Amino acid sequence: MLNPNCFHSSWLKAGFLFSLIAAVSGPAFAEMFVLKHRIQVDELGPAGASDGCAFSPDGKIVAASDNRGVTSLYRVGNGELLLQVNHAEYDVSKSGGETNAIDFSPDGKWFLTGMNDTGCKIWDVRSGKLVMRLGNGTSTDGAAFSPDGRFVAVAQDKLAVIYSLPDFKVVAEIDHTEGECNMIDWASDSSVFASCAGGGTVKVTRSKDWKVVHEMEFPARRVKGIRLSPDGRYVAACGGEQRVLVYRLSDGKVAADLPHPSIVGALEGDDNDGPPARANVEAVAWTNDSRYLITGGTYDGRLRVWRVGDWTVVDEFQGQAFNRQVEYLRISADGVLASVGDEGYLYLFN
Repeated sequence: MLNPNCFHSSWLKAGFLFSLIAAVSGPAFAEMFVLKHRIQVDELGPAGASDGCAFSPDGKIVAASDNRGVTSLYRVGNGELLLQVNHAEYDVSKSGGETNAIDFSPDGKWFLTGMNDTGCKIWDVRSGKLVMRLGNGTSTDGAAFSPDGRFVAVAQDKLAVIYSLPDFKVVAEIDHTEGECNMIDWASDSSVFASCAGGGTVKVTRSKDWKVVHEMEFPARRVKGIRLSPDGRYVAACGGEQRVLVYRLSDGKVAADLPHPSIVGALEGDDNDGPPARANVEAVAWTNDSRYLITGGTYDGRLRVWRVGDWTVVDEFQGQAFNRQVEYLRISADGVLASVGDEGYLYLFN
C-alpha cells in the first residue's frame, strides 16, 4: 500500500527551488495559491505519472490516479489514504496504466475511472466495490457526471456517449469523427456539455435534445482538455503548440487566444509531444467565481493564472516539479486546487 503521508523533507527543498526558479525567470506576483499538501500518488515517482484527479462534491475527498491503473482516495484535510481501486485488467505493474478520467457523482456516492481499452468503471465510494462498467474495450480518456445527477457522459473512442441514471441506458451519442474524444465537461446547470477530440474539434451539446449547438476548430489540431466556466459564459480548450483558446458560449467565437510558452524540453521517459514549441497545454481549470482561468502543461511544470476580461497573467507557480509536465487540474467546491502530472505527485493548494 502506498504511504499517503509522503511529505518528505525533500519537498521543502523543492519548494525552495520552485521559489528560486520563479524569482529568476519571471515577474513577482501576488501569492494566490499556497501549497497545502504534496502526496506521492505513484510509488514510482517521476518514473511513473498521475494523469487524473477529482474532488468529492463536499471537497473533503480527492481522488488521484497512478500510471498502473490504481486510483487512490485521500482525505483533503490531512492527506490520509482512504481507499484504492484498480481499474487495470492486464499487467501494468510498471507503467502504461494511465487513468485519465476521474469524477464523482453529485451525491458523492459513486466515483468513476476511465482507461484506454477498458472503458469506464463506476465504483462505490464507501466500499470500493464495482457498480457498473461502461464501454468495455473502448478508450475512455474523459467521463463526467452531470451536476443534476441525471446523466453520465463517457468518451468511448470517437464518441461521447450519454447514459441516463440510474438505469445506465444510452440516450445519445456525439461523434468526433476526426479523432478520439479526450475530455467531457458539463455546465454547472447541466444544460449543455462540452466534448473535445484529439483531431482538433470542440463541440457543445444541448442536453434537452442532444443537439450540437456549437462546433469549434482548435487551430493546433490537438485538443487535450476543456472546461466550461461556472458562470456559463465560456469554454476553455487547451492543446498543442502551447495554446489555450477561450470560446464564448453565446456564439462559439474565440474570446481569447492565450499562449502558454516554455522553452523547456521533455525528459527521457516522460510524455513527449515533440520540441517545446509543439508541447501540449494539458489542463485548464476555472476558479469557482469564474474570475480566473488556470492553465498547465508544457514541460516546465508551471501553472499560470489568467484574469478573465483582460486575459493577463496574474500569478505563476509550480504545479509539478520543474521539467515535469502538469497533466490534470481540478478545483474543489471550497477552492482547493489539485494538480497532478509526470512527477507522480498530487499537489493541493489553498
